[in-house]
Amino acid sequence: IATRVFLSHEPSASGFGISPSVIGSIADVVVCISEAQKSLLVESGCDGSKIVVVPNGVDLKLFTAGDPEKRNCRRLVFVGALVVDKGLHLVIDAFVRLRSKYSDLTLDIYGSAGLWGRADYLNVEELKKIAGLTFHGAVSQEELATVYREAGLLVIPSIYFDAFNLVAAEAQSSGLPAIGSVHGGMKEIIVDRVTGRLTEPTTGEALALVIGELLEKPEQLRELSRNALATVRGKFDWTKTAGSIIEAAASQI
Repeated sequence: IATRVFLSHEPSASGFGISPSVIGSIADVVVCISEAQKSLLVESGCDGSKIVVVPNGVDLKLFTAGDPEKRNCRRLVFVGALVVDKGLHLVIDAFVRLRSKYSDLTLDIYGSAGLWGRADYLNVEELKKIAGLTFHGAVSQEELATVYREAGLLVIPSIYFDAFNLVAAEAQSSGLPAIGSVHGGMKEIIVDRVTGRLTEPTTGEALALVIGELLEKPEQLRELSRNALATVRGKFDWTKTAGSIIEAAASQI
C-alpha cells in the first residue's frame, strides 16, 4: 500500500463508523467533497492538514446545456430520495399554496424512498390526487438530463446537512436555476441570487414566498439560467475529480 486515501460522502461525523480523529491518524489523505464537509470533520477531531477538498463531478456529455429562452418557467422539479432529510414535504406544501395563484404551475417529483432503503414517509397515493403534481419514481440519468434542460426551477430544500448534493451540480451545469438549502455543501454549488436561491428551509409557507418571487419574474429565472451556464458549467467534471484524487494520493508517495 503506497497511500491510504479515505473518501466518504457521509453527511455526519457519526456516519463514518469510526472516529474522525482516528481517520486522520490512519489515512495519508482524507478527501472531502465540500468545504462544508471538511469543516464538519475538522470540528470532530480530524487532522485538517491531511484533508483535500475535491468536489463531485458531472458527466458533461450527458448533462448538456438547456436553452434559457425555451425553459418552461411554470415547471417545478424535485429530484432525490423521498426522505424527510430532503425536505420534499416543504416543496409539496409550497406548491399547493402557489397553485391557487398559478393555475398552470406543475411539480414533477423524481426519486424514491428506496434509494436510501427507507419506507415512504409521505402518503404518495393520496398526494397523487393533487392537481399538477406528478410522481415519476426513480428514472434514468438520460431522462433527468432532459428534465434539467427543459424545466424552469429545481427545488431541493434539504432540512439537514447535505455534504454536496450531486443533483444541484448536474442541474446547474445544465443551466437549471435552483432553490437549495444553506445546510451543507449546496451553497458551494448554487450562487445565491446569481444562479438560484439559497434558503433556510423552515416551512412550506416560507419556501412558497421564495419560489413565488421567481415565478413573478420569468425573465429573472432565465437570467439565473444564463448565469448558471456561464459560471457553473464546467466547474464540476468527473475527469477533474478523478485527476485531483489521483494527484492528492500521488503527492504522498
